[in-house]
Amino acid sequence: MATPQGLPRETFAKLSPHPYLLANLQTPQAAGDNDTDAALVRIGDNTVICGIRGEILPTANIPNYRASIRDSDARAADDEDDDMGELEAGERVVIAYWVLYIDIYFISFDGNPFDAAWAAMLAALRNTKLPAARWDQDREIVVCSRAEQKPLTLSGFPIATSAAVFQGKEPGRFWTLVDPDRLEETLCRENLTVVVDKNGGETRLLSVSKHGGTTLQPKLVGEFVAVAERRWDEFRRVMT
Repeated sequence: MATPQGLPRETFAKLSPHPYLLANLQTPQAAGDNDTDAALVRIGDNTVICGIRGEILPTANIPNYRASIRDSDARAADDEDDDMGELEAGERVVIAYWVLYIDIYFISFDGNPFDAAWAAMLAALRNTKLPAARWDQDREIVVCSRAEQKPLTLSGFPIATSAAVFQGKEPGRFWTLVDPDRLEETLCRENLTVVVDKNGGETRLLSVSKHGGTTLQPKLVGEFVAVAERRWDEFRRVMT
């Protein structure tokens, strides 16, 4: 096993915090990759970086592509095998898809990682712009132009809110701790995560995940949704 070279991450971060952060923000670009965008989010003592990069995936490189798509799309994919020069004007076929790779890295961590990572991912997606892509018939490849970039079209604005339940010594006595830190998480067995989206003016409950106990009954979960709605308003103001 090779001996690691250089300083450990923790030592590097303490000795040179500015270069450490800069090194994580400036990710290297590999051949064939298209850098899109990134976001840094800090919630409490959690600091998260989310980077997004895009790659073009030709349908010819997708295993069992025709078996995994609808009949109408399959017919279009069959046309792809024909000579592109024989297509009629205005006829469309699926040549390739954009594939997004999402990398999330915690610079500092103090509990409740899901909410922070989710917020960083959403912020990065809202910042992402993809180069304009077109089919080059002569070379039979998809080419991109960085001079013309288009932002992603996001259909919603989902926000995650988590809480942990701290049990008192007296039976039936408990506290619901919103956005628990690492110490609070170690002292709580029951936790709850709710994802809501108020985009468009109406609250949509997208996900409810509860583990570790039965203290939070449906009525209390419903009351916690109101807390998640207020947290959604806070994130909306920050990210707008």
